[in-house]
Amino acid sequence: MNQNDILEHLSPEVAAAVLARLLRDDAGLASRAARIADDLLHHSANVDGVAADVQMELECLQAEDLWDRSGAQRDDYHEPTDEAFEMCEEALQPVFDEWRRCRELGRIEDGKHYCMGLLLGLHLFETESKTEFRGWAEDVPNCLADRVLSIWSEWCSSPEAADEVTRFLQEKCPQFAKTGR
Repeated sequence: MNQNDILEHLSPEVAAAVLARLLRDDAGLASRAARIADDLLHHSANVDGVAADVQMELECLQAEDLWDRSGAQRDDYHEPTDEAFEMCEEALQPVFDEWRRCRELGRIEDGKHYCMGLLLGLHLFETESKTEFRGWAEDVPNCLADRVLSIWSEWCSSPEAADEVTRFLQEKCPQFAKTGR
C-alpha cells in the first residue's frame, strides 16, 4: 500500500489529526490553509445557496416520520405540531451551525447572507411546499423566522447590515416583515 492509499482511507478523525499536526508544524501551510478556509467560508455564505439548502432540507421531511414520532408513545403523548417543529429544527441544525461559526469568527457580511438565506428558504418552504409534512408544520416557518431575526438583532452591530436585512425581508419575504420584526 502506498502513501496515497493510506491517506485516502483515513477516518475523518485521523485525517483531522494529521491536518492539525501539519498546520502546527508548518506556518506557511497554516497560512495557505487559513486563506483556503476563508475562501470556502465566504463562498458557502451565498444567500440563494443557503435558501436552496434550507428549502431542500425541509422539503425532504416526511409525514410518515412525523407520525412515527408523534401521538401516543411509550413515555408520553407527543403533539404532532411540536414534533414537526423539532424535526425542522433538526434538519436545519447544520445551517444554523454554519451561521453560528460566522458569528464566532465575526464575519458579519457572511452572517448577514446566512440570515437572509435562512429567511428566504423558510419563505420558499412556506409559500411553495406541497408536501404532506408541510401541512403539519403550519407555524414552523414563522417561528423559525422569529428565531433567526432574534439572533440577528442580538448579533448585528452594523446599522447598514440591519437595514439591508430589513429591505430584503420587505422585498423577498414580506410575510416575515409584516409582523413587526
